[in-house]
Amino acid sequence: MLTNRIHILCIRKMQPIWIMFGVSCPFNSLYLGTACSLLLMTLCIYQITVRVIEQRRFYKRKQILFLIILLADTFFFIFTMDRNLAFAYFLYFYFDQSFLIFLVYFFTKKATDLNVYNKSNTKLVRGCTYGLFAFFSILLLIDIIVYYLRQGYGNCSCIQKISQALDITLFVIRVVELFASIIFIIGAYFLNKKMNALITEQIIFTNRMTGVEKTQFIKIRNIKLKFWTLVCVTAIGQVIQWSADLSYFIYSQSKQTLNQTQQQCYFPAYNIVLTPQVDLLICLFGYFLPLFCAVYLFWFKKKQVQYVRNHQKWKVYQNDTIINYQTNQIVHSLLQNKIEKKKQYKLQTIILQYYLINKYLQLINYIYVHDERRYDFHQLYQITMSWDAYVTNLTANGVLEYAAIIGLDGNIWASNLGVAALPSYQADVPDEKNPDVTTKVAYDEKAAFVHALTHNGESGNKAGVRINNQKYYSVQFDGESKTWYLKKNKGGACVAWANTVAVFASFSQTINAENGAPQNASDCNKRVIDMAKYLADAGY
Repeated sequence: MLTNRIHILCIRKMQPIWIMFGVSCPFNSLYLGTACSLLLMTLCIYQITVRVIEQRRFYKRKQILFLIILLADTFFFIFTMDRNLAFAYFLYFYFDQSFLIFLVYFFTKKATDLNVYNKSNTKLVRGCTYGLFAFFSILLLIDIIVYYLRQGYGNCSCIQKISQALDITLFVIRVVELFASIIFIIGAYFLNKKMNALITEQIIFTNRMTGVEKTQFIKIRNIKLKFWTLVCVTAIGQVIQWSADLSYFIYSQSKQTLNQTQQQCYFPAYNIVLTPQVDLLICLFGYFLPLFCAVYLFWFKKKQVQYVRNHQKWKVYQNDTIINYQTNQIVHSLLQNKIEKKKQYKLQTIILQYYLINKYLQLINYIYVHDERRYDFHQLYQITMSWDAYVTNLTANGVLEYAAIIGLDGNIWASNLGVAALPSYQADVPDEKNPDVTTKVAYDEKAAFVHALTHNGESGNKAGVRINNQKYYSVQFDGESKTWYLKKNKGGACVAWANTVAVFASFSQTINAENGAPQNASDCNKRVIDMAKYLADAGY
């Protein structure tokens, strides 16, 4: 009967007391639990690696992960009901660890997308994630080896000494779980601290938020709220699990009346046999509640509500809405007129664009045929198009300090910067340990600008981001919306780009516009984004 029991915590002997981690159960359950646990952990690592490489998310992978979570929970309930406690707790323990490790990296990646962590922090957390996964895998293999040695060699004294040396305590594994929790809480703390600084900086930087900035502010606030909700629930679950472990361990140590051969610690399976209600609460609040919170907060997609007419209540609905019928008709007619006007305006815009393109091509053809000189396309482009008008439009009414139209290759098409090309020079960079000491660093603004647009706002140079020998600090970089917000002393700048061209503009709070108000970020961001959108629609 002893071989059929589950020895989760310890098997006592006279001297010394040694503790074996694992389960003494039929190998089929152990093998199945091992396969499912490794499958889940492999999927988590695959998910992490793909997110790092591709920098994108696919709903298909989320669906697969969600289905595996449901499948693991289903197996847990089934095997617990069938009293196959070995497989149930084996699956529960390794699934809990792998999911916790996955969440650590998931939120680190979220913070990286929002430019909260730098690359060194990301590499550190990534290394801890892979290290924990490797450590759990090694412990799992050693556990299987110990199981085989005990099953195959019986009471051989030599093998018993070897297997006793390979024994791993459950509390050692719990210590690793504690380290994972510490990493999780530390990551949450620094993420919260950096996000608060980022939100405060955005509020100070933008006197009046535009639509894009307000959307980003709400996004950061929601992620922070969800993150800390999951942190609190997970921390409570960890405290409950550790309290249950400690209380039962003290209880089992105090039992001295049993015979020496019967002094086995059946934790937590023995607790189920005696008091299943207590263990059900431990599993519910210690494991399932954090898991369900994570699934609901981050992977649950709300179903689109479709209203179906109920014929029994339709007459009541008609009586209730008959008063508002005329009002709805008026609103509908106004909306219809507005839509028709938009369609007409769009059609007129398209016709005007085709007319201008036709005239532009005719002009190019005339220059190419009648002029003895032979121009390439870029020269014809410079002759027939004047980008100075775009710069004049950006800086109209004195709301902007500087503006420039810059190609994605770093060449200036038009600007009021006073230079024909982004300069190269020696920049002074303060020493990290002693800020009073500076060193000269070669800086190429053209190369740094191109590098920053393709590397999340990082210039690739120790001197940071500099445009026209002016130092800027990156506040927010969004590759999806193609916007980049910068800050400088008593001012800032905005960069937005299309397919082939980027729009840059800066403002200074010490300069007043024609209306007497100081230059501000709201006007700067709006003009730059609108200009970039216009150029993108025009094919640039």
